[in-house]
Formats: sequence, structure tokens, C-alpha cells
Amino acid sequence: MAFVKNLTKKPVIITDSGELRPWVTPARLSDILGITLYRNVETPIFGAFTYPFPPWFYRLKSNLVNKKTIIVELQAEPWSKQPLTQTPLDEQIKKFSPEQLAKNIEFARQTGFEEVYLWGVEWWYFMAKADHPEYLEFARELFK
Repeated sequence: MAFVKNLTKKPVIITDSGELRPWVTPARLSDILGITLYRNVETPIFGAFTYPFPPWFYRLKSNLVNKKTIIVELQAEPWSKQPLTQTPLDEQIKKFSPEQLAKNIEFARQTGFEEVYLWGVEWWYFMAKADHPEYLEFARELFK
């Protein structure tokens, strides 16, 4: 970290899992803590799984490590056991509907973090090219 910080005057962001770790080490080493926030995942043990944590859980963890925290990856595409290129479109939509996208964005707003970056925008483009423009249309309305 000292080497990286000597290269630039810009703040250094270290990213950690929003759900799986306590954030202590990356918060201590970074200027800004970046977290991932994935609501719906697939695991080898549990299969399809929704993390049960409420928005205040993320804010509490941030307060406990006393570090500016941003969401560097908000889930904006489906999570699948196999690559999405091998997942049928109807299954992708079932795993991650436009309504789920809206719910994830609202969930991120409720955490109170000032910055949120979406993970999966290229998938929206792919879906639009596959005759499912509803994700891009939702984003157009969101960012007006």
C-alpha cells in the first residue's frame, strides 16, 4: 500500500465483500473502503440464496470501521452457477428481473452511502440486443 500511495496523490480504494467479511483490514489500509453488494447469488451449498441483511447492516459495518465507504459493485445482473453465455435468456430474466434491479437500487439508497456503482451494465446492453430492452429503459428513466 505504501508503494501505491507513493505513486499518486489520489485516494486509494480497497474493495471487500459486503456480506462475507468484517472490513477491518481493508478499511485500515485504504483511504476509501469499497464494498460489493450482491443481494441474490447462487452457492454450491445453498443454491439460489438471498442475503438476509437489511440496509442498516452495511451502514453499521461502515460505522464500526470508521471509514468512508462506497458501493463499488451493486448487483445489476443475474448471478448464475454457469456463465451467463450458457444460461438461457428466460432463466436470466427469472434470476434477475427489471423489478429486482429496481429493488437493488432502492436497497443501495437505503444504506445511505453517497456513491454507488452498478455491476452489470454490459449485460443490460446484451439483453437489449436480445430483444429485452427493459433494463436499459429502466436505466434511462433512473438517470434522467
